[in-house]
Amino acid sequence: MRQRVCILLSTFNGADFVSEQLDSLIGQSHRDLRIHVRDDGSSDESGQILARYARRNANFSVEFGSNLGASESYFRLLLAADSASDYFAFCDQDDVWHTDKIERAVTRLAGTSPDTPVIYCSRLQYVGQNLSPLSSSRLPHRGLSFQNALVENVAVGCTLVMNRAARELIIERLPSQCVMYDWWCYLVVSAFGIVVYDDVPTINYRLHMGNTIGAAVSVWGQFGRRARRFALKRRGAFSIHGQAAEFLNIFAERLPAREFEILSRFVESKRSIWRRIGYAVNPEVYRQSRLDGLLLRVLLLLDWY
Repeated sequence: MRQRVCILLSTFNGADFVSEQLDSLIGQSHRDLRIHVRDDGSSDESGQILARYARRNANFSVEFGSNLGASESYFRLLLAADSASDYFAFCDQDDVWHTDKIERAVTRLAGTSPDTPVIYCSRLQYVGQNLSPLSSSRLPHRGLSFQNALVENVAVGCTLVMNRAARELIIERLPSQCVMYDWWCYLVVSAFGIVVYDDVPTINYRLHMGNTIGAAVSVWGQFGRRARRFALKRRGAFSIHGQAAEFLNIFAERLPAREFEILSRFVESKRSIWRRIGYAVNPEVYRQSRLDGLLLRVLLLLDWY
């Protein structure tokens, strides 16, 4: 039985790379695709490029809107997506998908119950601006879980594919604040459903100066990136507590007992310095690497989360 996949792409001043990405979507081995693009107020030639692809491809649609930022734009796309589709995939403007990306995701998701919220995500192949291979993203050795999703996102949006049950759960009540749209999706589904991780890279993740989020390739690069964020305390850099509190506000009455207790203890850890110290000494939540786990404990102690 054919499975329809709705690909959701938000663009913003992406004229330099978006054509390569769109070509990789059109060239997917899985053929039953609907590609819906929302331009988030671009001022470059992105609009002309998107309009040209819409004229040439019957399964391609595009809308133009004001600048909302990545999370709000992707949530708008998810709300407006074709509800008859079986699966929904997020897509960035500057990557290049491997030909079998969607086919791999559909194969893995087909073995799960359609009534259970499920998301698929995969490893990344980092490439340079000209698509020269660099390295692959780290594997999540400690496993994907609600305790991990509270403090770290391993479900990178450009690899994420969800089933209809996951979409319906997420759009039922969208957050007024979150760190990023993909992190919110990982948090929701890790609490109520299944997260499927593919350790084979499915996209070429382009690293360049214009990346919205970007990534550090080497261990020292990762350490330097975290240290800079730590030193600057940029607004929103460590807003995981606010996201958790919003999650509790939305889903408190529906959470399973175990997840409710884990979430409540994390949210309540901010109530006093003594609670933070106790929580930092023995946190229930975890990040994937030892370095990140150490930095998390420091953030808890300093109330920078």
